[in-house]
Amino acid sequence: ADSLTLQDIASRFFLDKYYLSRLFIRATGINIHNYILSRRVFRAKELLRSGRSITEACQMSGFVNYSTFIRAFKAHVGMLPREYQKQ
Repeated sequence: ADSLTLQDIASRFFLDKYYLSRLFIRATGINIHNYILSRRVFRAKELLRSGRSITEACQMSGFVNYSTFIRAFKAHVGMLPREYQKQ
């Protein structure tokens, strides 16, 4: 849920961020930003299923901006968090 950048990750492993990015894409087929975003949306879905509010799910899954959360959630899930929560 914390702020996480490519530079933060690269620093933890003592790697250049561009090199780490290439390695990650080669190993997974997607870039680190999209991976982190998809993991945050997955976490938000879990939180919504457990009864948390949309605002709580947004904050607890690491999104700083509510509108960014709504857009990312809709792009990954195909529906708004409120619609997902009602299912």
